[in-house]
Amino acid sequence: QLWTLDSRHSVLLGFAEHAVHKESVVPGAATVCWALTAAQRSGRSDVAVEDVTLSQLLFLPAGSDVKVQLVMTAEPNDGSRLHVYAATEGSAANGFTLHSQALLRPARLASSPHYLNLALLRRQQRTRVERETIYQRLVQRGLEHGPSYQLLLHAEVGPGDALGALKPKRGAT
Repeated sequence: QLWTLDSRHSVLLGFAEHAVHKESVVPGAATVCWALTAAQRSGRSDVAVEDVTLSQLLFLPAGSDVKVQLVMTAEPNDGSRLHVYAATEGSAANGFTLHSQALLRPARLASSPHYLNLALLRRQQRTRVERETIYQRLVQRGLEHGPSYQLLLHAEVGPGDALGALKPKRGAT
């Protein structure tokens, strides 16, 4: 199955404030969302998304026409794989470039989840970092998140890990 989006599609326009070095880029999490949406449109709702591979950033240059193709192919054991390809105007002669992919499997066949012991993590020495500091540090590294992408309230950083508190989006339950 094949779905095509172009740079005028509302989904891609929503990524305008998610930027790397001042250039809009599709968030990696979009691959997971697109995989779940593709599964639903294919009549499959009880799926797990696994083995997400982000092979290349998908930039959305201002003023350029970008075509994104979502291609779903069959995999063994009733699975499927979503491939995310894109081409910008001028590069279409070179064909579409693979940006990411994800494996969809029936939830009953999915890998066992790995659980973290949050109580143990919280007992370790942690440093609290407030949201303003987090987003300032990201901007210093060239990663800009507009207001709709600033969902972290704070993070508690420990040895080799971080726990974040998220604010729910309006209307979320």
